[in-house]
Amino acid sequence: MAGVPPITMRIGFWNVRGFNRPLNNGVAHLIKNNRLCLLGILETKLTTSAIARIINRTFPEWCQANNFDAIAGGRILIIWNPAIIDLYPKDISPQVIHCRVTNKSSQLSFYISFTYDLYSVVNRRSMWEKLLELGRPLNMPWIVLGDFNCIKSPAEKQLGVTPTWYELKDFANCCLALGLQDAQTTGCYYTWYSNSDSNPVWCKLDRVLLNNDWLEAGLHCTAHFNRRDASPTTLRVSFLF
Repeated sequence: MAGVPPITMRIGFWNVRGFNRPLNNGVAHLIKNNRLCLLGILETKLTTSAIARIINRTFPEWCQANNFDAIAGGRILIIWNPAIIDLYPKDISPQVIHCRVTNKSSQLSFYISFTYDLYSVVNRRSMWEKLLELGRPLNMPWIVLGDFNCIKSPAEKQLGVTPTWYELKDFANCCLALGLQDAQTTGCYYTWYSNSDSNPVWCKLDRVLLNNDWLEAGLHCTAHFNRRDASPTTLRVSFLF
C-alpha cells in the first residue's frame, strides 16, 4: 500500500569459534545495537547445559534452540525474542536448524534455515541432501544462511589452489535445484581469510540465500557481511505491503 512504511526485521549470524564469557557481552551488545530479534551463533563449543545457563543469565526473556544433541562441538545455537517473532524449529540436524518464523506485527510467515557445514566434500553431502529434503516441498518464502565452509564458483576464492568442479558441484547443483539465489549484500565479499602472510587465501564462505517464493512475494532482504574474525553478519529483512 502506497505511503505505508515497511515492517522490518533484523537478523544476524556469527561464527564465534568459542562462546567464552567476554563474548557473552559482545553478543548482548550486538543484539542491542542492531535491534536484532533473531541471532544464529555458530561453533559455540559449549554443551547444552552451559548454553542454558548463559541464556538464562544474559538473555532471560529470549528463547533458544540448538543442535548440540545432534553433533558434538556446539555447532548451531539460535536465540530469538518471542515478543517480536514466533519461531518453531521444524527440523534439527547436524548441519542445519530449519525453522518457521512469524512476524507478530505483520503476521507474515517464512522459513529460515541456519547452516554450519562440515569441512569435507563428503561430509557436507548430507547437508545438501537435507536442504533438498526441506526445500522441495516448500511453497513459502525461505532464507538459508550461515557458514557453508565451501564456495560455489571459482570467483569466490582469491589466491591459493584453484578449486575443482568436484569441490563446487554439490553446492552449485543444490542451489540450482532449489532456485536459491544470493541476497543483495554490502560489506565484505570475501568473508574468510587464511591469516597467513606466506600463503594468503580469501574465500566467500558465509552467505544468505533466498528461494523463488521469497523473490516472487516481493519481499526484500539485504545482508551486510563483515570478515568473520572481525564481527558478525547482520540482515535487514523488510516486508513491504
